[in-house]
Amino acid sequence: MLEQATLQFTFTERAQAAGAKVHTVAGDPTELKRLLTDICGDDILVTTGFSFIPDEWAAVVHSLPNIHIQPDEKLLAAGYTGITDVFAGVAETGSIALSNAHDLSGPVSLFTSRHIALLDAHKLYARPRDLFLDESLSSIIMNMVFITGPSATADMGKLVRGVHGPGRLDIVLIGGEV
Repeated sequence: MLEQATLQFTFTERAQAAGAKVHTVAGDPTELKRLLTDICGDDILVTTGFSFIPDEWAAVVHSLPNIHIQPDEKLLAAGYTGITDVFAGVAETGSIALSNAHDLSGPVSLFTSRHIALLDAHKLYARPRDLFLDESLSSIIMNMVFITGPSATADMGKLVRGVHGPGRLDIVLIGGEV
């Protein structure tokens, strides 16, 4: 249990250092609903189907007001907040690993102003290479991206967030230690 707690602590510390906000919900799906309602307010929400979180947690997301599942281009452009699940997190870098082969997860995570990533807290790895050494992930990592913090660039001088993607990244650790 100590190792899991250490991974979660390191992941949270590194993700926050990269500009993400990390939230933890322990075991009750109603906690997730309260958290998402607090974060999103009346935003237009876009999402996809979920493959990496339990069905009862996915049902909570799909029951939110203003939610659009499998959005078309118009809704995707209008959506302020995109909610996806991710298949892993990397403690060393505070990164999340998103499968692009899964529904519209890539566009939902990229084209909205805010990205909320749902991550099973027990799917944290110490280093990026550990994902590639896990044979159970071999079919997933073929088409994945690492996301570390919100979109940011300093190409023209001062750091600006949200130019090439969401300016805000919220990561929700599901089943983690609060």
